[in-house]
This record gives sequence, structure tokens and C-alpha cells, in this order.
Amino acid sequence: MMRTSSPPGKHGGLADRLFDIFNIVFMILLVVVTLYPFINMLAMSFNDANDSIRGGIYLWPRVWTLHNYEYILTNRRFTARR
Repeated sequence: MMRTSSPPGKHGGLADRLFDIFNIVFMILLVVVTLYPFINMLAMSFNDANDSIRGGIYLWPRVWTLHNYEYILTNRRFTARR
């Protein structure tokens, strides 16, 4: 059976530490790049539609509103079964 960890009392060398640092930075960047579009879409959905057209909404809505969700949930075109 193979050991996956280093023996007790032995620490990784410089190459292991650099790999760990690179791996952590890469994973953090991957999470940010993956989550950003969803956060942006959520911010746009809670922002006023006319204000959204101006642009510049990235992570947080400028003009908070629930009107967009109210419109979708009350409009028969979106809620009627076909």
C-alpha cells in the first residue's frame, strides 16, 4: 500500500511549498471566475430594469427592486401551462 503523506518529522521542500501556493491561488481564481457570472446575473435581476440598461452593475445592484420577479410571477405568459 502506498503512503500519501510524508513521514513524520519530514516536511516538504521548496518545490512542494511552491506547488501548494500555486495550487491554492489557481483554485481561488477558478472559484472567482466560475461564480462571478452567477453573482452578476443575480445583481442584475434585483436591479431596476431601466438602470440596468445603463450598465455598470457588477456585484451589487444600484437601484434595488423586486419588480422584475413580480413581473415574471404575475404575468400569465410566463406562468400559464401550455
